[in-house]
Amino acid sequence: MIKNMEYMMENIFSNINLPLNKQVNILEVGTGNGDGTTVYMNNILKRNIFDYRIHSYEGIGECYKQATSFWHAQNDPKIKIINKFFCDKEDIEQMVLPNIFGQGNIMTKEHYTEKYKKILETGIFEGDIDYTPDIILIDSWRFGHAAIVNKCKKYCDENTIFIVEDDLRAQRRRVYGEEEILKRYFYLKNIKRFKGDLYDGTWNFFTFNL
Repeated sequence: MIKNMEYMMENIFSNINLPLNKQVNILEVGTGNGDGTTVYMNNILKRNIFDYRIHSYEGIGECYKQATSFWHAQNDPKIKIINKFFCDKEDIEQMVLPNIFGQGNIMTKEHYTEKYKKILETGIFEGDIDYTPDIILIDSWRFGHAAIVNKCKKYCDENTIFIVEDDLRAQRRRVYGEEEILKRYFYLKNIKRFKGDLYDGTWNFFTFNL
């Protein structure tokens, strides 16, 4: 069991063989304030890879402002923070909303549904990208992973490694709830699971290829 997000990233990347003969492209969806997983990945890549770029998305305006402020202070040209949602609107309607269920008295089905409907109304969505991601890290809102993966599959190949946070307990009490939803739409290959420690604020992760 891994008790710290930085150690979680270190452990996951220790199981990945990154290419050394080309630019490594990382696509991150959900940087938040920019000072968490983006920093940990950057530190790992800086130690091991000379040529890399991290393309990090944050669709929530306030978080995006915090992230851009943080990385502007770092003055690191290898990091790009993008204020867009990395999915398609129709996939929120078809792959996210039908899979939402409530979790307790506060995080109800209605709560999540209202949040996603607001994104549909006001969010800015990414169009196309011009690179093939070597690694895709998904650390975003609950229930949204399927829509993200569906957009990512347009640009990834069989070697692209998905790293996915799974903070969703399935209705049948299965721990990896996001994984269960993804399996309704995609064939996930080479699955590896990394168990976090909720007492330390680190959720489970899993990796796979398409």
